[in-house]
Order: sequence, then structure tokens, then C-alpha cells
Amino acid sequence: MDPSDRLDQTTLGETLNAACYAIADAISGGSDLTSRDVDRMPDHIFTLAVYAGWLPQPVAPTVTSETATLGRYTVEQAYRDKFLAIIRESLEDLLEIADMERTGPPHFDFNKPRLTAKELIDHHRRQSGDTLEELADAAGVSISTLDRIRQGVICSPDSLRAVANVLGCDWRELNPFHQRASQ
Repeated sequence: MDPSDRLDQTTLGETLNAACYAIADAISGGSDLTSRDVDRMPDHIFTLAVYAGWLPQPVAPTVTSETATLGRYTVEQAYRDKFLAIIRESLEDLLEIADMERTGPPHFDFNKPRLTAKELIDHHRRQSGDTLEELADAAGVSISTLDRIRQGVICSPDSLRAVANVLGCDWRELNPFHQRASQ
């Protein structure tokens, strides 16, 4: 790892969406993520993107244009809308997680002790004899996504559902917020 290494193996959209999940994890601090937390995410992500140099510092909009606040900046509303479109899927995933955190389905008891995602995946592998690559293929996710799930990193509900389907468990059991809350 060299601080001068270029990040040319990813897109701006992938980077911004990954930042959404990382900031959501940091904001939650081991407790439930709320919809209010998710509502503030675009401001955090935009400020990070400007500070990191992923996006240029916005130019002050003209007096006649419709403006909006985005992070620490005032931007044209159209610019804000374009930025939100890039991270919309991640925000929707995080809102779904926040809503599930708040309500929880009646058939799933979040209060009983349960295995971590790593323990669930490793148990399945011992039983099935599958490698991580075979499990990732069976779930239709990348090996890096499966590894992030094993490490307890926030992933999209669709990825959690795909892996849970192969494991034979509820996708919420792989949700890192619930794993931390039960420990």
C-alpha cells in the first residue's frame, strides 16, 4: 500500500456508493441505523468526495438559478439531483436496512443470541464442502462481496439475500447491525 497509488480500478459511482456504506457503518457506531442518519448521508458523502478530490469543489451558483445545500456547499438544484441519482441505490438499500432495524419482522427474533455472518458462512462451508469461490458463485455475488459479508461490513440487502438463500437463513442474520447489537 502506497499513498501515491492511483485508484483506477473503480468508478466514481462505485467509490461514492462504497463511501455510503462505510459512513453508514461509522454513523451507526454499533447501534441501529435510522432513517434520519440516511437522510444526512448525501451531505456527508458529497463533502467527503470534494475533500478527497473525487469531485471538484462546486462553483457558486448564479443568483438566478434554483439552489440547494449539499454538504458544506450551495449548489444548483440540478447538480444536487444528479449527485443523488449516483448514490440513490445505496441510499434506498440503507433506508431499507434502517426500516428493518426499526420494525423487524415478527418471525425473526433479534433478541436471541445468533451466529455472526462469518460463523454462518463457515458452518455452511464445513457442511457442504464448498470453497468461498463456490459459495460466491452459487449466490451470484463476487468473492469480494462475500468476504465483506463475512467481515461484517455493510452490503446491499440484495447481496445479503442472495447469500442467505444459499445458506438457508434469513438475510437479516447477515446484517452487521444486528450482529453487533446481539453481542
